[in-house]
Amino acid sequence: ICLGSSSNPPGMVDVRGDIENWEDTLALLSLSSLNFCSCSSVAHASGSLGQPTFVYTRPDAYFTWNSTPRGELSDWYENVRVWKTSEIGQWNQVIDQSLNYLYKDRDV
Repeated sequence: ICLGSSSNPPGMVDVRGDIENWEDTLALLSLSSLNFCSCSSVAHASGSLGQPTFVYTRPDAYFTWNSTPRGELSDWYENVRVWKTSEIGQWNQVIDQSLNYLYKDRDV
């Protein structure tokens, strides 16, 4: 499901119209088996809820993710794995790396 983008891949369910408040967002995050987030309040909420989370951020991101190497768990949340781009605006490589990590031991 998608909580925050208007350009979704095929098969993605957009629930933005069903979210009325922050509690709705937290409920959806808590029901998900893995949350994919940009560097935002949603990433922090997911981490605080203890949900497995992949956070995607720029190489010059602010302090919360800055000390975490790409693909490693955050110092702030034990369930959040940080994926930083090498270059601003270049997301393909880091998304591929995160998906390879996710599916590394599975027959997909």
